[in-house]
Amino acid sequence: MSHKNLLKNTFFKASLSASLILLTACSSIPQSLVGSSLSEKWMNPEPDEGVLFDNHTKDLDFYITFKAINNDELPAASCYEMEFINPHKLKDVAYSDWQKYSASCEAVKAFFKAPEKSKSYFPETLEQIDVAKLTAAANPYIGEESLELIQKKSPLINKDKTVKTLEENKTLVSDEIIQSQYVLLARGDFNFDGYEDLFLRIDWTLIDDNFEDSDWIVISKRSPGEKPYLLWRQ
Repeated sequence: MSHKNLLKNTFFKASLSASLILLTACSSIPQSLVGSSLSEKWMNPEPDEGVLFDNHTKDLDFYITFKAINNDELPAASCYEMEFINPHKLKDVAYSDWQKYSASCEAVKAFFKAPEKSKSYFPETLEQIDVAKLTAAANPYIGEESLELIQKKSPLINKDKTVKTLEENKTLVSDEIIQSQYVLLARGDFNFDGYEDLFLRIDWTLIDDNFEDSDWIVISKRSPGEKPYLLWRQ
């Protein structure tokens, strides 16, 4: 994703934060769910190698050095320190890393704002979720087409794609053009409607160009027979 898309990403992140704040006032569990079995919210304890979730500090613990355009090295060891790094000043490769870590940090923010419990209709792990049946709008968005057009042309994500489970919370979806790794970062009621949502990061690579980047999406499911639907995306 090029720097020209940074303002778009910032807008969506701001919209997510604003939505969470506005909805906090109506975050009580709907009356229809009172007395039903509820699931506790969950944050992936180790979303990536060398990246650990610290419930005490309410942050991620990691270490990465970003290379700036002027060749300066900009270190970060937490989401808090990520706030002081200006992505406009990063080289393209470092910017892709910044996108990946920023997505994980957004999941942490959403996790701590969510209620402690919610009604869940999702399986316990991403391994048990049929990623192939997600809406096509859950594909990585690389800017060529609108989400509406993608949805219309291909209603499912798995058209001519191969789906492979890497770990219980990591799934790889690939074809001859792009490889996309879906990482389950957090579970919880992120829009405060009483139902559990999943916060997923998508790490994707354009095979021919060897170009990498990361997006994030939030999917929801409000009944046993309902297919997961897209709630938010970056």
